[in-house]
Amino acid sequence: MKEKNDIEPLEKTHKSCLAKGCLIMCFLTFIAIVGLTIVSIYLSNKSTDNYQKNKNKTELFIKIDTPDYKISNAKEAEFFSMLSKIFSKDDYEEAKEKMLRIKEIYPEGYFVIVHRIFDNQDLFIDIYNNFKNNDEDMSDFLSHELTHSTLFEDAFLIEDKKISIKDGLSLYEMLPSGEVLLQYINEPTDFDFLYLSESKQNLLVSVDEVNAYTKSVRNSRNFKGKSGFGGSVSASSNLARQLYFVTLHIKYIKKNQPSTYLAIQNNRGFAYIIMRLIKMAETELLMADSEGLFNQKTGDNLALFNENRYILEQYFDDAGVNDFSDTEFDYQELRSKGIDFTIEKVK
Repeated sequence: MKEKNDIEPLEKTHKSCLAKGCLIMCFLTFIAIVGLTIVSIYLSNKSTDNYQKNKNKTELFIKIDTPDYKISNAKEAEFFSMLSKIFSKDDYEEAKEKMLRIKEIYPEGYFVIVHRIFDNQDLFIDIYNNFKNNDEDMSDFLSHELTHSTLFEDAFLIEDKKISIKDGLSLYEMLPSGEVLLQYINEPTDFDFLYLSESKQNLLVSVDEVNAYTKSVRNSRNFKGKSGFGGSVSASSNLARQLYFVTLHIKYIKKNQPSTYLAIQNNRGFAYIIMRLIKMAETELLMADSEGLFNQKTGDNLALFNENRYILEQYFDDAGVNDFSDTEFDYQELRSKGIDFTIEKVK
């Protein structure tokens, strides 16, 4: 049995230990909070850095020809002058604000809109009115559909370039309509019926859809990356499905229309355009996947595309363009080697 005098020092020691323990716990908690804050800031910055790095990895049509989406003051003034004639004063101010937001977030999309609106005012008004409450969708639909408008001029609008293939009109008339591809698809989707059966898109149109949907994916990536929210996964899924369509087109043509296959084989400019657009699309999908802009449907569509990749490789080999898949020839060098297409810078 301990005496009272023996107990008091023990009690003081116990209280001292408790106090020290509390101080240590408080200190550790403080360190943990600071640490978590630092980690959170680091991860946030890392995410932003990754976005910037991924954005810069976007594949170029010609690797040494970096696009320039800068718009001259005169062209932009002409653009806003046209908008002022389309809208009332209050609506014009709102439209201008929305267009400048698109310019900030997705410069390529803004570039397409500014340069293609003059021949497509009705399309612009229709899309604007349908998506005026959603800037991301407005930017997507405008840049996507206005990209297609160049096809009516027998050309593709790729980056800041208007690219025309040799004998484009005669080639267009040779290509089979899209509904014949449904025989290869076990369970056609509404998307398949829309594009292949109703729209009857041929190979050339499918290639342009790959081009336009690549911009849609880029639009989603930019809106999510720069605003911190939004980003449509459907753009990735639709792009992957269009890639699958391209393989089915070539499969059908090679099996059923040998003269048409010979035509697209000999048209090396067209083959090169397909090869580069597919590479651009795949790179964009890779970036979208890393940024959470994928869903199960995207993966399923890409799996179908990859199963048919051998069809493309054989076509590119037959056309003699595989040797240019990862090279850095400029336009004049490509022309000198028989890759026959024309480039006009959009100004």
